[in-house]
Amino acid sequence: IQILHLLAELEKRRLYSHKYPSLFDYCVKELKYSSGSAQRRIDTMRAMKLMPEIEQKLQTGELQMASVSQAQTFFRQELKQGKSYDLKGKREILAKLENKSARECEKELVAISPQSVCPDRRREIDSGRTELRITMNQELVSKLDKLKALLSHKYPHLTDQELVCVLADFALKKLDP
Repeated sequence: IQILHLLAELEKRRLYSHKYPSLFDYCVKELKYSSGSAQRRIDTMRAMKLMPEIEQKLQTGELQMASVSQAQTFFRQELKQGKSYDLKGKREILAKLENKSARECEKELVAISPQSVCPDRRREIDSGRTELRITMNQELVSKLDKLKALLSHKYPHLTDQELVCVLADFALKKLDP
């Protein structure tokens, strides 16, 4: 909690700006937080500025920093979709996240707004590999599992990456002979 209060003061007075372009950069480069830890603390600190009661809920364990950060991410995603929440709406959503694990919070937020799920994204890991993050509905997961089963005679231990490769090869042969 003390660190969150110090971060709020840093942000208020922009004490990081003489050396770093953002509070996030300051937290990562100067305070040596991982990017995830830095973002969770910044999100929670900003939520605490809006809703001071979050501080007590963090102290009692009713809310976790990860839950508050997930809620903040949710609010940002919703804003991109054109939906904004007033203070009362934010409090109601945070109340739904009390005493829940990060996974339970994610399910709760998706139930409120399925469009708020993180968008697909690619991240280059090194020159030869790229991480692809996608969110699939249960119907697509079932289709992929069925394809794995149908291909299991030829590829007995098919990973998801190998399945995508086989499907891409198949589609390219069909569409671009």
